[in-house]
Parts: sequence; structure tokens; C-alpha cells
Amino acid sequence: MNISVITHFILLLLMSNHVVADEYHYVNLLSGAKATGLGGAFTAVADDLTAMLYNPAGLSFSDTTTIASINMLSWEQTSFNEVFSDNSDFERESFMVVPSFFAFRYKEKQWDFGVSFAITDFAKERTSIDVIINVPPHDSMPAQTNNEFIYIDLDNSAYKFGASTAYLYQSNLSFGASLYFQYKEFTTVQGSGIAITQQTPNGNLEAGFNASRRITDQQISVQPVLGVLWHQDSLSLGGKLSQEILINRDYQVTASIFLSSLTSLPADVNPVTRITEVNHQRQQFPLEISLSASYQFKDFLLSADLNYFTQVAASHAAVEIIGTPVTRTLNEVLNWSVGFEYQFSKNTALRLGLFTDNSNGDIDTEINYQRVEDIDLLGFSSSIETDFIGNKVTFGFYYKQGRGDVRYADIRSVEAIVGLPLYPDNGNHDIAHAKKKSLVLFLSLNF
Repeated sequence: MNISVITHFILLLLMSNHVVADEYHYVNLLSGAKATGLGGAFTAVADDLTAMLYNPAGLSFSDTTTIASINMLSWEQTSFNEVFSDNSDFERESFMVVPSFFAFRYKEKQWDFGVSFAITDFAKERTSIDVIINVPPHDSMPAQTNNEFIYIDLDNSAYKFGASTAYLYQSNLSFGASLYFQYKEFTTVQGSGIAITQQTPNGNLEAGFNASRRITDQQISVQPVLGVLWHQDSLSLGGKLSQEILINRDYQVTASIFLSSLTSLPADVNPVTRITEVNHQRQQFPLEISLSASYQFKDFLLSADLNYFTQVAASHAAVEIIGTPVTRTLNEVLNWSVGFEYQFSKNTALRLGLFTDNSNGDIDTEINYQRVEDIDLLGFSSSIETDFIGNKVTFGFYYKQGRGDVRYADIRSVEAIVGLPLYPDNGNHDIAHAKKKSLVLFLSLNF
């Protein structure tokens, strides 16, 4: 292989951003019919069983005993600008069907008790992209065909199971608490490379390289939630404190790199490498503080939430040989949401919402092999609730999109292992521009 051919090959390696729901954003899959229709502006409303997630104090004012958000059809696309050496873009897409939220509630005088199960993250992706580039002969180099490729298999999920309680302190004031146990599992096999075919008078010559990585990250955590809700006439004020605490983590990464050359390689180059590393370093998570207000104007409801996530200055930890970071600093984030509801009749309502889903990503060019996404998203939601065979049924959707930057410096770990500059420097600390958009359709049935 001619090394100069490889060094003119620009390709993003192992784009490991999560799909649909990801570690760089906090407003992932919205839960519940009313909350989703209002764009998540629900902390001061909290009048169904999704209050266990948004504000457990709302259980005191809910007359719902069972709730199920049954089906969610979710699609997401992320586009990265000028990824391949012919300046073409790279797009990732996923589509899936997932359940969202189930809950039951029991009332005893001034106390309310409930249990709930929620799927807060869910993603499945199968992407394989090939770009064929024909290079004409020049100088002493024969004509050749370059097949640049990226492939991604990804499965990401998070499940919450918890118990909640609320105490009606006064007729218009309630306090509540939830304790959730959460299991997260992220597994991906991702890689990229190039297959080069040189056309010579004596036949075709083949060369190229393939660098792949398999990552499995399993996490078990607890999440306490405290809430308060106050009503006075048409005005409601609510607040929530919540924090995820990681209690166990199993992180394993296996890297495989294969390099084939038409010419002799230097003695210190590693043409074949396979490394497996394990790490149990726990990532710290932010404290979430939510403040909310809602007001009922006869048939109109207006609600608004502010959700603040504290900064996490995590100590930097990485697997030793491959160098992949396993912990990272999280920026402080302020998200807002505004929701509107119009009640056509006792059983029919239209809901609209506008919300942000800002990134917690902190791009730090001093960190080696960093991969991080910094894309702020703006979302819109809409739903219609009606009566079906004596039960409330809600159909709706929400859509998010945004633009920002992605840093993919972990490609440098491949070069460090092989001992060759396989990926040229883009002159911007391996930072690329990207855009993301997602659409979720949902159906919810209240019993």
C-alpha cells in the first residue's frame, strides 16, 4: 500500500453518538400523553401517573389509577458534513417501535402510593455506507479505485422501575418522592476503513485497512426524586429535585485493526492489532432542579417549565491502551418548555408544546481521543386526546432538530496503535459540523 494514498483519506471513525436518546442530551424520550403533548412542561400540572417521573407530589391531585403509553414510532437522522474524501456527507438513520411508560396507583386517605416502569432511552441502528472514488493515473501512480466505508451496529436502552408516594399536607399543597432503579446498556460495533484496488498491466493489486471497535457499557443506578406542588384557584406552582447516582458500571472495549500495504512497512508499524480492555470507573451525573408554573383560563391551560442541570467536573479517566475516555465533564444546561392545552369538551383536548434539548457536551481540545457532541435541539410537540370505548386515548408526535459541532478525535488512538498517520488532520482539532433531527409518534391509553 502506498502510504500517501491513505493520508489523503478523510473519514470519521466510529461515530458513537447515541441515536434517538443519547448521553449528550437530557430531554430524550418524553413520557406520558399529557406531558408529551405539552412538550414536557408538566411539573406544575402533574395530574396523571407520569407525575411519578415529573413531580411525584402530583399524585395527590390525580384521579388516574392506571396509565400506559403503548407504542412509540421513533425515527432519527444525524448528518455529518464532508466526511468522505470526495467531500460527500455521512448520514445515520434509525427507526423503531418502543413502549414508553406503565404505572399503577393506590390511594389511602392523605397518602398516595404508586409503582411505575419507564423506558427512557431506546435505540437500534444498522448503518453501512460505501463511497466509491475513482482516482485517475498520475505521475508514476496507476489508476485506482478507492472504496471508503463506515459501518455501525448499535443498541442502546435504559429502563427505570420505581416506587412513589405523595402526602397531601393541605388541600392545596402536596409533597412527594420517588425512588427509581435504572439499568442502562449500550452496545455498539463500529468501524471504518478503505479498500484500494490499483489497476496495473499485470492485474489488480489490493490494499487498505479496517479499524473497528466494539463497546459494551452496562450501568446500574438509583435516582431519588423529590417534588412539591401547590394549587391556588387557577394557578399551580411546582418544583422538583432529582439526581442519578451510579452504583455499578461494566465498560469493555475491544479494538481490531488490520492494515495491508503494497509496499514494505517500517519495522515499528503494527499491521494487525486486537486489544480488549475493561474499566469500572463511574461517571458522575448532575443535580436536576425544575421549577414550573401553570394557569387555567376556563378551557385553556398554559404551562411552563425551567429545567436546570448542574455542571459536573468529572475526573478524566480512559482505558489505558486504546485511550478511549470513559468519563467526561458535563456542562451546566438550562432547558425550557412551554405547553398549551385547549379543552374542546370534557373528553377531547388539543395540546401543543415548544421545548429545548440543549447539549451538555464540553469540547476540550486538550483531551486526547475525545468524542463529544455539542448540538442544541429545539422541539415542537402536538397531540389530540379523545374518548374511545370509555377510555382516554391520545395520539401525538414531537419533532426535534438542531445544528452544532462534533469532535471525533478518537481516530487518533488508531494512529497511535498502528504507528502511521492514517487520518489527516482537518485543521480544526478533529471537529466537524453536524445536524440532527428526530420524529416520535406516540399512542397513549389511560384506564
